[in-house]
Amino acid sequence: MIYIHGLLISYCCEALPSLTRERGQDARQQEERNNMAGMGSPSMGKRQKKTHILCRRCGSRSYHIRDSICSACGFGKSKRIKKYAWQNKTGLRTARK
Repeated sequence: MIYIHGLLISYCCEALPSLTRERGQDARQQEERNNMAGMGSPSMGKRQKKTHILCRRCGSRSYHIRDSICSACGFGKSKRIKKYAWQNKTGLRTARK
């Protein structure tokens, strides 16, 4: 005798392995479905909050509302416009004739 879903079931010796094997596969498939629920299209529907708005100084959509800092120009963090040396190509860029 064995309990499945709260029911007492009598079985012969051959029926038990196949019964438990099927239940194990169902449980594994259910776990795989539950694990995949966090990715893809369903998650995209939950993205309703705005993190970035238009910056007053540079006009790009890079001003972080909670941090009060623009990621493009540095407004809110610095009085100077944010720029890095690696942004521009360096070297001998003269026109040859």
